[in-house]
Amino acid sequence: MLSRRGYRCESASNGTEAMRKVKESTFDAVIADLQMPEMDGIVLTRELCQHFSDLPVMIMTGQQMTVWWKQLSVRVRRHS
Repeated sequence: MLSRRGYRCESASNGTEAMRKVKESTFDAVIADLQMPEMDGIVLTRELCQHFSDLPVMIMTGQQMTVWWKQLSVRVRRHS
């Protein structure tokens, strides 16, 4: 959808690859899944905010949020 509107889009198969790509190139924004192998969307967002504080990040998921919300709130508290 974004490509059809003229945006150049890149994909990464996991959070670690996404972080590497952001470090190696310039991006206007990042759209990431909450659940990814190697580095999930929460950890990726935290890393991006530390190193690229002006970069907008949007996290999405296809998972049922009632399951993820409990895990997410525990992880955020633990890492804060």
